Amino acid sequence: MNEDACLLSVAERDLVERQVAETCRVRRWELHASSCQSNHLHVVLSAPSVDPKRVRADLKAWCTRRLNEGSPRDRKRWWADRGSQRYVWDEDGLERVITYVLVAQDRKDRDLE
Repeated sequence: MNEDACLLSVAERDLVERQVAETCRVRRWELHASSCQSNHLHVVLSAPSVDPKRVRADLKAWCTRRLNEGSPRDRKRWWADRGSQRYVWDEDGLERVITYVLVAQDRKDRDLE
C-alpha cells in the first residue's frame, strides 16, 4: 500500500452518494439504492447491455473526481483496485439486495449483540 487505508468522512460519503446518483442519471442507468459507508460503497443499479466492469470504473472515476475537488485531503487513491459485481436475476432478489444496502448492512454487527 502506498497510502493509509481510506476512511471517508460524513461529508465525503455524502459527496460520493450524490455523484453516484448523478453518474447514473447522466448514463441513464437506473439507480435502485446506494449506501456509502466509511470504508466501502454499495450500489444497486440496472445498466442493461453495459459491461459491469465499465459501470464500476465509471463510478470510481467520477467519485474520485468529486473527492479530489471536494475533500480537503490530498489522496492519490480513494478506492481499492477490486470490487464485487453481482447480477440479480429476479424481482425478489432485487428487493433483498436493496433492503440489504439500505437497511441490513448497518445492522450486521448490532444483530450479534
